[in-house]
Amino acid sequence: MTATVIVQPWLACDAAAARLRGRPGLAWLDSSLVEGRLGRWSKGDSDPRWTLTGYEDGVLLECAGAPRRLGPGALHAFARLVEREQGASRPAHAPDGLPFVGGAIGYLGFELGREVERVPATTRDDTGAPVIAFGWYDAALVWDGVAQRGWLVGRHEAVASLRARLEMAAGRETVAPPHGSVGLLRPNMTRAPTSTPSSVRGHTSPRGTSIRST
Repeated sequence: MTATVIVQPWLACDAAAARLRGRPGLAWLDSSLVEGRLGRWSKGDSDPRWTLTGYEDGVLLECAGAPRRLGPGALHAFARLVEREQGASRPAHAPDGLPFVGGAIGYLGFELGREVERVPATTRDDTGAPVIAFGWYDAALVWDGVAQRGWLVGRHEAVASLRARLEMAAGRETVAPPHGSVGLLRPNMTRAPTSTPSSVRGHTSPRGTSIRST
């Protein structure tokens, strides 16, 4: 994978995420702590070349719009996919510490521990969430919160595609905050709490989400 860099100092990662909202596979790794050692970098992208979503009973691989079901073993399937990808070279004139030039973005669930060791299933799946979900991104916008500058990095054609998606969605940098009640919040834990309020209700306000109990 040959990497390239296009300097885009006018677009922060939160603005990019706002422009890309609604795109498939939107990934936004936002660092709100702006300092040199931790929280310096944010990353955003959409439209991964492939996605892998794993459940305890099987794995779904989607590539070029063609979904394919694989057998159990999500970790092994993910490792094989990553091994097939060519390594990315560091772009010329890249900023010091540039952490990402394309690759996998996603998460691993705690339940994957049962693929590497024998542990009892002590919880009940009441959400249906995947135990693993990853996408492979050939380009991304990487934002330096300290220098307040951004770069589009990755494969040349993927960078061009990402830049086109961002420019086509210009004017969508602001996301309106949600309003109204989010409904009754109910616990899904099996152990009773030490004290139970008669009702717990969450609502949103311009300053964020608050919880009120009565």
